[in-house]
Amino acid sequence: MELILAVDLADGLVVHGKSGDRASYRPLTWGIAPSAEPEAYLSSLQPRYLYIADLESLQGRTPQDDLVRRCAARVEKCYLDRGCRSPAECTAVVGVTPVVGTETAARAIEDLAAYEAGYLSIDVQRGRVLPWGIRPAEMLARASALSFEGCIILNIGAVGTERGLVHRVDPERIPVLITIEGIDGSGKSTLLARLRELLADLDPLFTREPGATWVGDSVRRAVAERMDPITEALLFCADHAAHIDAVIRPALDEGELVISDRYSDSRFAYQPVVLDGLLPDPLLWLRRIHEGWSIRPDRTFLLVLPVEEAVSRLDPAKKREYFESAGILARVQENYLSLAASDPARFVIVDALLKKEEVARFIADEIRTSDRSSQSRPRA
Repeated sequence: MELILAVDLADGLVVHGKSGDRASYRPLTWGIAPSAEPEAYLSSLQPRYLYIADLESLQGRTPQDDLVRRCAARVEKCYLDRGCRSPAECTAVVGVTPVVGTETAARAIEDLAAYEAGYLSIDVQRGRVLPWGIRPAEMLARASALSFEGCIILNIGAVGTERGLVHRVDPERIPVLITIEGIDGSGKSTLLARLRELLADLDPLFTREPGATWVGDSVRRAVAERMDPITEALLFCADHAAHIDAVIRPALDEGELVISDRYSDSRFAYQPVVLDGLLPDPLLWLRRIHEGWSIRPDRTFLLVLPVEEAVSRLDPAKKREYFESAGILARVQENYLSLAASDPARFVIVDALLKKEEVARFIADEIRTSDRSSQSRPRA
């Protein structure tokens, strides 16, 4: 195995940033070297192999070719990503191995065939290859027919976050999407806090609806201001779409175990009550909106308890939302149970009156079982 030192160069200095937000990158001042000058870092670390990303060139500004040459002369082998936009640009710096990034190299995948040397950097953001939006696995398959020496998977969104590209090394493992559902007061918040502890070794991604993206703020405002029910329902759907695009799909593409506090079933349980009398069949309308883009959960845990008990658990110090009444919650729970009856293979109904620790351990064990069995079954 070769250990390669990777450095980002901007304005003549080694810089550090997060998630590909290049405008926020700042000179690296970790104390590894006396300054952020590249030669200082190379003197301190003395690497054999070096990977340079010329951020000036990548962003269409003047390339730092002279600086790159000086750095390359200090190592055994140097790889350079300078944002090549044509095969001719790959030969601009003699003595380095060019890295051709999908982000800038070609307008169409077929145009990559013009490159005859170097490594292909498959630039990934939000689980998709830039700029074409395909999955990394598909890009790797297509790259096998090209002339590159090899491929690099660069997860731009994970740069500087210490997350890396994938958390799971088992190539046969299928990512798992778990959802936790139940009426307000059913104990989801307490449960999820405990699951974070019980499942810490699996390193799951915990997320929620609404609120995982900025669209969730609009949803909460619509609820607080009692906007038109159709507007409110469509905002919930928009939040779900943004959640899938920004959080769920990228995480699943990277092989993560995802646990969501509420998901599409909350919409199918709550909104038909709110839309009752406004539409002939609110549930059918909602399902049709979700067709073709929503991702079906692998397992859904539904917390069930008497409505009176759920209402008694609500924080008296907090202002209640309009749907946090016994009458509405009773109808919502009926809808949940109907959803579970129509999809028994996915739903697990959990008695929320049991001791909190008993509920948490049961669900944690079930999630572990789902995570293990994902190796042998396809995604729905």
